[in-house]
Amino acid sequence: FIPRLVYQYMYSETGTMHGFINHTLSYFNVSNFKPGTVPSVSSLSKDITFC
Repeated sequence: FIPRLVYQYMYSETGTMHGFINHTLSYFNVSNFKPGTVPSVSSLSKDITFC
């Protein structure tokens, strides 16, 4: 409840909840993996840059 109010009144450009989900999710740039820590090959056929 509180995080939604904080987003709506402090971060939202329109004063609505539009964009709240993207605001609460994290992005990880897979190029930040340290050498030797990259997960094994996935079944996805595309190159993955963010997850």
